[in-house]
Amino acid sequence: MREVELTSVINASDYGDTDSEADFESTGSSLLGHTSNPRRHGAPKSLRLRWNDLLQIPWRRHSKADRGALRTVPPLPVLACLLFTFLALFILARAFYPSSPPPHPFQALSNHCAKNAWRPNLYVNCTLSMGLNNLRSELSQCLKFAFDAGAGLVLPLIVLRNQESLNAWSNGNPDDTFVETGFYFDADALRRDMSAWCPALKVVESGELTSLDVREVLDGPRDWWEITFAAGTYRYHVDEVMQKAAVGEPTPKSPIVIREPLRPYSVFDYRSWDSSFTYTFFDMIQWAPRLREIGGEVAAHEKLKEGYIGVHLRLEKDVIPGWAGFDTQTQAYATYINNRPERVIFLACGDASYKSPFAALFPHHTIVDKWDLLATLPPASPSVYSAFLNHSAGVSSVVTTSPLSLAKSLTFDELGCLDYIPMLNASLVLGIGLSSFAYLLGVERRPRAEGHFADTLHMELFPEGSSMVGDERTLLLPPILPEYYDRFP
Repeated sequence: MREVELTSVINASDYGDTDSEADFESTGSSLLGHTSNPRRHGAPKSLRLRWNDLLQIPWRRHSKADRGALRTVPPLPVLACLLFTFLALFILARAFYPSSPPPHPFQALSNHCAKNAWRPNLYVNCTLSMGLNNLRSELSQCLKFAFDAGAGLVLPLIVLRNQESLNAWSNGNPDDTFVETGFYFDADALRRDMSAWCPALKVVESGELTSLDVREVLDGPRDWWEITFAAGTYRYHVDEVMQKAAVGEPTPKSPIVIREPLRPYSVFDYRSWDSSFTYTFFDMIQWAPRLREIGGEVAAHEKLKEGYIGVHLRLEKDVIPGWAGFDTQTQAYATYINNRPERVIFLACGDASYKSPFAALFPHHTIVDKWDLLATLPPASPSVYSAFLNHSAGVSSVVTTSPLSLAKSLTFDELGCLDYIPMLNASLVLGIGLSSFAYLLGVERRPRAEGHFADTLHMELFPEGSSMVGDERTLLLPPILPEYYDRFP
């Protein structure tokens, strides 16, 4: 075996000793300023090395057989030392200066809540009436009413649409059927989140005030289509309404409730709100747990795991006359469907009869809807089954834990959740601009940091000559009414 000795060659003149030009071999101890090799001479009396110097030291390899050969080898001890030092500094830096987590989506509300002027024992109450996503927007508007007035919110009652006449919107009919907020939405989660992030905006059930001497003041009527308020102005409107009614100030034993008229969903200009929490109230409103559970199982179905296009055909029996028909919608969507790599389409439509003619237009794609996927899901959990029994509107009796059977017990608007939730995860959503269902998908799917979805509706981002507008996640078929979406959601 060859005996190998690693030594370094250092020119003494490089370290300030100009009296000697001799090289010397140093061992590990000579790097500290002295030499252990008496045969060498010319070493400086004081040797101070810098990190930069260590990296520049040429190393040579000696052996007894070949004493004079020079070979460059990596300075492994030095590199190991540098690596160890770097890792130690990095760990210390992370320990004492940890990276800040991103702010919570509701943090902006908390900041504004702390600066808002609040009036304890004053509440706003609304009555909601329309379709599924309009209801969500109306509830968001009610929360804005309460925040702007510095008041709490009484969870509103919702008029249940007539399943045989969905377009017969209520105007306060005496035979209206009402359901609690929790029928469609997660009222417990809303109360919990508001208590955590803006506790001054108290969210209560109407029954919580029955033992008190409540003074109710009716506001309105007003045109539900007209933008009436910008941020900061509703407070003064409430002052005028209270002054006109001569009810005085609210007290703990005698709170005041401002009752808003039906359909308050389009009276606030959302652009007037601080952009950091424009959508906060909307984002706080979740679907009811039983609907999220079944809708989530549909969205997680194995047939959708490889990516899919979500198509909304707005052709249900409550569609407004004059809106785009089947041919107009499918022709507009075809370009995007055929140019995408996804081979699966999730079809969202409240009328299942349109699935077959739609599938005939796209023979190279697999077309599935909620009914296809519900039929192959495992039985629902006992808690979900119980929740369906407690909230059934009597459309169909719930007799089994089969998700398909449970879905058949739902109202038209509840079934919309089972379409909406899977559409959230689609690679691309295609819909029409006049539909609140498709528009709110665009709103919810767009990252908040990228700004308002409505601002994308005037830009054509895809194939030249296309009439579809939106962003790379959601495309809508015009007409779009900008004045409509200035107040939505």
